[in-house]
Amino acid sequence: MDDQLATQVLLEQWGLMCNRQTGEVKGYPPEVPFYRMMRGTAVSMPWITDSDWDRVDYAVRRLSQRCPDQGAIIKLRYVEYLPPAKIARKIRCGETAARQELSRAVEAIKWILECT
Repeated sequence: MDDQLATQVLLEQWGLMCNRQTGEVKGYPPEVPFYRMMRGTAVSMPWITDSDWDRVDYAVRRLSQRCPDQGAIIKLRYVEYLPPAKIARKIRCGETAARQELSRAVEAIKWILECT
């Protein structure tokens, strides 16, 4: 698996776990859970281990301290589940610039994970 793709998968799992800990289910309408399951839109269970979650959480916190904008973009993408177009509107830039900044932020997370 590509290193950047592996980092993105870890970030997605980290986001799922963050939402599970807060009890929120973002990106889904407030419906009866059984009905969501029948439609196939049930929220998947995170499979990330506690130690991996701790490593990713540390990396995101570290990035947020050093580059608050990149940390915010990571949280918007992987915790809030916003697509790049909506991230661009939130941070008031073009979609291409938002995608590039998101890519740089994922690379920074990958680098921090490799160093720890």
